[in-house]
Amino acid sequence: MYGLCIKWSAYQKTKETGSVYSQISSQHSLIVESNKKYMKMLVDIVLFVSCQRIGFKGYDETKDSLNQGNFKELCKLLAKSNEEFRKKINLKTNYSNHIIQAELINMLL
Repeated sequence: MYGLCIKWSAYQKTKETGSVYSQISSQHSLIVESNKKYMKMLVDIVLFVSCQRIGFKGYDETKDSLNQGNFKELCKLLAKSNEEFRKKINLKTNYSNHIIQAELINMLL
């Protein structure tokens, strides 16, 4: 009887929250959408810097520098008003590397 109650409880919970597959699938969709928004913002920054014909990199891009270059400074500016972007730009892989910037530019050409 106890096992039947547990199964019934698990069934009811699945009806409320959806199957494990649907939960994982919806979470994956949210992550993909978040990454798309992040990449779109990075591409917009690349386009802006390119169209303005200003340099991407700064002379001193260390954390303590007052001016880390146009690309990084624009990222910091956008991060002030967009929390999701701020979280991603502060990760270890944030696409501010000059090689990745060049790849983004080549993709747009």
